[in-house]
Amino acid sequence: MTGPLLVAVLVGMLPLAGCAEETPVGGQTQAFGAATSGPPGTPLPEYDPSTQVGALAKGFPAKTIPVPEGAEILASSAGPTADGTLWSATLNVKSDRPTAEVAAFFAGRLAAAGFAPGPGRAAGGMSSMVTYVRQTSGKPTESVLVGVLDDGTDRLVTVSARVVPGAVE
Repeated sequence: MTGPLLVAVLVGMLPLAGCAEETPVGGQTQAFGAATSGPPGTPLPEYDPSTQVGALAKGFPAKTIPVPEGAEILASSAGPTADGTLWSATLNVKSDRPTAEVAAFFAGRLAAAGFAPGPGRAAGGMSSMVTYVRQTSGKPTESVLVGVLDDGTDRLVTVSARVVPGAVE
């Protein structure tokens, strides 16, 4: 893997990085699989503690952001934004369905929930990428970004959303 494909896969895997198991190493606790290069004592980045590997995180807005039938959940997270006005959620799944079918699934479900495609289609290395927005009177603007990377065998789907707390089921 090289170039944009590698970058896209690494960016999509960021939510998983915080889910590492901790293992004692030489009297110190170190995240399993964490890089050991760099100066000793280099702090690891902090990741959302709500990240769930292989399942939907507690509070994930599954009615607004559904999982495509037959898709394997790789990771998800859900929780309030810093100011509490929106609920932030991420979803990473793997599907064997064609890119167009996966993209159409999310387009249909999000349209039914009142979201409309916004700017920001297909960028750097993604097979499909669309931003959807929903504006409801008196509420903050909500957004959902759906990116699909086709690796030739599977489609790796990353969904990142900010929805009003009332959208959380």
